[in-house]
Amino acid sequence: MLVPAIDVCLTAAAAEKIADVYAIRGRDAVEGGTPIVDFEKTMGDLEIARVMYYQALDLLDAIREKFAFKCEVRILARFVSVCVLEFHALLNEKRDMTHPQFMVDEVTVQYEKVINRLETEKSVSRLEEALYINCLFALGSAYVLFAERYVNHPHKSIKEKAVPYLRKGLRAQKALLQRNIDPQQKCDISVDILSIYDNIIQLKRSDLERLERRKTSREELRTVAKEHSHFILSLCEHLLTMVTDADLPLKHKNFTFEICALHNQLMDLPYVRDNVKIYACRQVLTFLKQMVPIIVESDGAGGMGRLRTLWDKVVELLTAMLKKMPQCAFAKVALGHVQRKKPTDDVETFSKLILDTIDEAIAVFPSIDIAAELEGCF
Repeated sequence: MLVPAIDVCLTAAAAEKIADVYAIRGRDAVEGGTPIVDFEKTMGDLEIARVMYYQALDLLDAIREKFAFKCEVRILARFVSVCVLEFHALLNEKRDMTHPQFMVDEVTVQYEKVINRLETEKSVSRLEEALYINCLFALGSAYVLFAERYVNHPHKSIKEKAVPYLRKGLRAQKALLQRNIDPQQKCDISVDILSIYDNIIQLKRSDLERLERRKTSREELRTVAKEHSHFILSLCEHLLTMVTDADLPLKHKNFTFEICALHNQLMDLPYVRDNVKIYACRQVLTFLKQMVPIIVESDGAGGMGRLRTLWDKVVELLTAMLKKMPQCAFAKVALGHVQRKKPTDDVETFSKLILDTIDEAIAVFPSIDIAAELEGCF
């Protein structure tokens, strides 16, 4: 006889309430300071809470109804919070870290079950939206924490184990940006995403250098370089999104130096197709174009210095591309559009000149299917 879905949800909710009691007691002990007064008892409370939350999630696993999913994401957020508390406690007390890997694996099982729905599920009430936001926030924060023990490891081969966790944290954080969050939360999450990307890109660069030293096959080197370039392009896309987001304050949009440095890094990256580098150059030009009205709005007549710096970046960008890829005729044409223009001393006139020139340069770039170029990285 099949148990009605509502009865299963009620049973799961009952297990959740019992787990809450142990979770609160364990949290109070962990947050009470280091060392934990009664470590074994605290860990016992957290373990009971974690197991009961997990059992409740298992009960809900086979139910597809929307009301069951709401219950699932609420319990999952609490389950993840308990795992993070256990993780913190073991780290702070310098205990054996074999056990945390078991918890990480448990979180990953649940993550894989819900992440697709959390990315696409439409909420019909403020309560549902709050539940989805809370769950995504818990998952994103947890995976960044799980990655830290590898990122901070002195051995490079161990550091690289952080990448899968950072990718999961990144996916949760990006899904969070699509939910109905307030502008300050959006700012904080956008900056957190920058940090995750930065860690991944550094680790991928380290991985590529290590493989080159080991004289690994060119095929494997190309695979790692393609992944590396994918993350650089994704970060450029995120920066471009930040520039065009009306909710973000102007101070969160000045990443001109960072995006140009990323472009330079990609241009110097071996084993990467020219089309990927061309696409990156177009991305950065688009970013610089978006920065022009931002500079004018924030600095007014005093923005001439920043506009000249931006203009210099446009010249440097196209010059570097032509130098790296002299076989690309369009690069010479694009640079020619820039070299024929003369900067003026009037902000309004100069800003229009920059916008028009970037448009002319971008117009000669070839159309590139970047998904096809980076197939296997998405």
